[in-house]
Amino acid sequence: MPVPCPRPLSPDPRRHRVVVVGGAALLTVLSAAVSQPAQARPEAGPHAKPWDGFDLRVTDTVTGKHGVIVQTFAHSDEYCIELSHGWNAIPLQHRSYRGSGAKLILVNHCGKRDLIGSRVWFASPNEIWTLDSGSVHR
Repeated sequence: MPVPCPRPLSPDPRRHRVVVVGGAALLTVLSAAVSQPAQARPEAGPHAKPWDGFDLRVTDTVTGKHGVIVQTFAHSDEYCIELSHGWNAIPLQHRSYRGSGAKLILVNHCGKRDLIGSRVWFASPNEIWTLDSGSVHR
């Protein structure tokens, strides 16, 4: 009488492939959500309540498209945010033992990252800043 072949110890290769592909897709989605910070949102005005970010008003005297490089204190991340004229809500990361806030560097374009003069400043959550053709000020 023939002895039945025992079931293989490893799972079906097709099922294994589906699990691996599904897991890789999930990791890709999760890492993209974590690694890409939120972009500046155009707003009608500055925030009235406390939040994890600051407000930056870009006046009409500023010509061209600009961006701001954000170097965070909380987690030492760096990213560039494109700015639009009017009020921009710039998100910052939650406070950590390193503090909160960020070093900000004004650039002509996020893709090229050409610095604009020496426009570097430090901002903390809930601050309100204005960018005009000559300077950045509170």
